[in-house]
Amino acid sequence: MTKNERKVLNQERMRFGHRWTHEEIISLMQLWDKGTPVDDIAEALGTTDHAIGHMVTRLRKQGIPLKRRTRGRKLGGTQRFGQLWTQAEIDYLVTRRRDRATQEEIATELGRSWVAVAGMIQRLRRLGLAVPRFGIGMRRLYDVAALRTTYGTEPAFDKEAASENSLEHYKVQ
Repeated sequence: MTKNERKVLNQERMRFGHRWTHEEIISLMQLWDKGTPVDDIAEALGTTDHAIGHMVTRLRKQGIPLKRRTRGRKLGGTQRFGQLWTQAEIDYLVTRRRDRATQEEIATELGRSWVAVAGMIQRLRRLGLAVPRFGIGMRRLYDVAALRTTYGTEPAFDKEAASENSLEHYKVQ
């Protein structure tokens, strides 16, 4: 079901000012414990997905122990979601980074997302570890020192001489 289809369906199910009955709450709790998807619960009770989520939150705040659900990961995602980094993985990351590997390459090799690799690099830098940074600063395809030795340096810019020359152009004759 697309987002727009869900939005239309939710608009059809809206019941403004509806008070939850005891029977509706009991059936919500039973369906929730069975693991029924929120869309199906909303359809069975004739309400919206948002109302189901809101009522579950209210019930938890009142001390009713409804089990938490994880949203899960999309198919094709990494299998390492939420797992802590091992020392071997961090050593591998630093070694590969020093070999000028990109974050995407390291992520593929470790089975993690590139965002996780970027976050770990940032965390290591905050801890004071010198992890190479690529793409920062000016990228040059030439050697500045070699150009200076070949062609010499340009004389310093003289502001006064430049301003006098530009004023001569505007002088009235």
